[in-house]
Amino acid sequence: MTETPQHHWDPFEGPQPAGRDKVEAPVGPALPGWLGKAGGLLMLAGFAAMAVEALFLPGFLIEGFPVAGAAIVVLGLGLMFLPGGGRGRHTRRHARLRALAERLGWGFTAIRRPVPWTNDAPGLASGDAGNRIDPRVVAAYRRLGRFLAPGTAEPLPLSIEGVLRGTARDGTPVWMGVQEMETLDATDGESSTLVAVAGAPLGRDTRLRVMVDDGGPRPPETANGPVPDLKPLAKELRALPADWAARALVDGDALFLRARLTLGGARDADTACRALADAVADLTRRVD
Repeated sequence: MTETPQHHWDPFEGPQPAGRDKVEAPVGPALPGWLGKAGGLLMLAGFAAMAVEALFLPGFLIEGFPVAGAAIVVLGLGLMFLPGGGRGRHTRRHARLRALAERLGWGFTAIRRPVPWTNDAPGLASGDAGNRIDPRVVAAYRRLGRFLAPGTAEPLPLSIEGVLRGTARDGTPVWMGVQEMETLDATDGESSTLVAVAGAPLGRDTRLRVMVDDGGPRPPETANGPVPDLKPLAKELRALPADWAARALVDGDALFLRARLTLGGARDADTACRALADAVADLTRRVD
């Protein structure tokens, strides 16, 4: 399938109209990112203080409750939510992602509802998925399932905040679900991280579902026919930058690449997304 100016390829919902969602104007001040980090450290210190109070400082307790430690936890929590100001921080992320899509010349869909995590599938709380996540990514979460779970040295699953649709340099259509960790603009001068899953069509239905990482193919989850040789795919994964922590999923007629892209310096968000799009397009040619 090739791209048209009117539609973009989507492996979950079929061809989608080209375009970019409007994004609400950010609310509240854009404060330095280090405030959020300081809040996280304060929360840890507060929990430690609560334990110390409970064990060794009974004089600081009020009816058995460690007041001082709890106050530090609340202060840390407040600092964590200060940068960007709640809803303002959320819309700033969408604004940055939309601007990224504009620079790439791709389409953009803003995913506005929070995504919970369950052991069965990220984003799909039993019985109420339609109320808790944006319906435009329900099909993606159902199909990708545990492929979005945390990988090596990753503390959190991928929660899709925005969907980019475009093409690799060779014209291969690409779908990309992205989440920013910290801030894309790194206003505090530190690097930031873009966690993403990118998909591209294989051009045929392999009738297979199997995950591949740098150690090679895992046992197939489903295999309704001959299993192709996926060793070339594993070899190409090992050749990707080590900090990507990449793994792939061959699922029927599409291949998905999950990666963590550290930004900063020469690798900005534009080059990272283009590199990921090119990588997933190239990997589709490694599925014999």
